[in-house]
Amino acid sequence: MKVFVTDLLRFLRKPQYTALPDHLSTSEKWLFFGRMFSVALLTTLILSPIFSLVESLDWISLENHAVEQVLESQPKLTVFLLIVLLAPIIEELLFRAPLKFTKESRIFPFWFYLFSAVFGFVHITNYPLSVEVLLLSPLLVAPQLILGCYLGYIRIKLGLLWAILLHALYNAFFMFVTFAGQ
Repeated sequence: MKVFVTDLLRFLRKPQYTALPDHLSTSEKWLFFGRMFSVALLTTLILSPIFSLVESLDWISLENHAVEQVLESQPKLTVFLLIVLLAPIIEELLFRAPLKFTKESRIFPFWFYLFSAVFGFVHITNYPLSVEVLLLSPLLVAPQLILGCYLGYIRIKLGLLWAILLHALYNAFFMFVTFAGQ
């Protein structure tokens, strides 16, 4: 796992469009995927106290989050299908698929980070817009900003379908946690 994290950090310092070797077995790809999923979950768990702090200081209310509103107004199956299937497919097609067209570019790192940042900041629309939300936006979307980089990494290394799968599994994990808490 240490080697995986070292390679991930090296990539994030200087992104290059370099896929993993074609000769990797399916089990090696799943191992890579599992490590990326573990890192994504761990990162989000490490960042989660930020949200508790922001809410405890009464800077914003997380009860106004769009997912909370959808959960209250739609059946769980509909919410699950939207968040776990539809959103990952659409978002990966918008934010990760175009990376293929920039792979030969000297400014690939710019495109990589631009797509990751736009992906992250699009999620600010999950909150009712206010001055507080805009000022806190880097904190509020930090998990999505970082996840955008992780999804870009797995997209480059394994392919777009793996990025969609990682995104779907990530969302599914948090949907199950949310459903279990209700």
